[in-house]
Amino acid sequence: MKRAVIPVIAVALAVCAAAAVILIPKPGYAKEGRMVRARYTAYLNRASSGEADDSSGDGGEPELPFYFHVPDGFLETKMGDKEFVTPINPFDTPEIWLELDGAEERHDASQLAKEIVDTASTRELLLYCMNYNFDIDVFMFDSLQDGIDMVKESFNGLRELFSREDASEALVELYRLYDPAEQYASDEFSTVRFHYLEALLSSAEVLNSLTKDEASVLAASCAEKLTWIMETEDCPYSMGTTVYLAVLSQYMCNNDFAEIADSSQGVLDYLASGRLVLDDIDDETLGKLYLSAAEFIKVNGEEEQGE
Repeated sequence: MKRAVIPVIAVALAVCAAAAVILIPKPGYAKEGRMVRARYTAYLNRASSGEADDSSGDGGEPELPFYFHVPDGFLETKMGDKEFVTPINPFDTPEIWLELDGAEERHDASQLAKEIVDTASTRELLLYCMNYNFDIDVFMFDSLQDGIDMVKESFNGLRELFSREDASEALVELYRLYDPAEQYASDEFSTVRFHYLEALLSSAEVLNSLTKDEASVLAASCAEKLTWIMETEDCPYSMGTTVYLAVLSQYMCNNDFAEIADSSQGVLDYLASGRLVLDDIDDETLGKLYLSAAEFIKVNGEEEQGE
């Protein structure tokens, strides 16, 4: 039976910040936890100083393409990136878009044609969802799950995607192939779309349908992207949803990590509320969680190399 989780908007959880892919010698859990806490604090200081800029565009005409850049290898047959954009959108048809009477008509114009819904493969459907004109709506509610539920109500593409049995496989594979640096150089709205993809992956429907192998791939991908965000100077991406997704995927596939998390009221409160009170999680627990995640990534990476 899969472990139930409560996807919620979360501030970065320090225990998985830049999860290492190499097993660190254990000098003591508390000492390791203090190191994680210090790195997290340093990241917060860097982000609050404006060095971590999570914005795309300036509200004017995009300098880069406005549509999602499809990673190589995601589709069996390569197709143009712009094929997955609805005919009416703010950039191709600005005059028509502005003439629409308010949000309701613009939402209506952003729906997928019935033929697309009925005939598109799951991966193609996901690409249409990545170009949804109102993807940012996911982040406008009290929790990510609430946001996803509301977008599902307003967008037929996401409703259809989540009804597909292979939706989780497509989402995990797109995230695995997603190169944040490449996307940032190719897509005007890459930072929004990156966290939008993570939000979709964090939804209850997706998490509870993952196989253990899919959850393991997701955990490794999160660790890789967290490391890149933490180590990249002036990184344009924030790590909030990335860390949250990393915690959820570890909780789903790493029994040791889940057992440690379940023994800490501070971590349980975080999972339940989405609000991190770091003082409620002791250094020893932070160290145990960090090393558990690092070892899991290392062991699973070695198994994949050996296959």
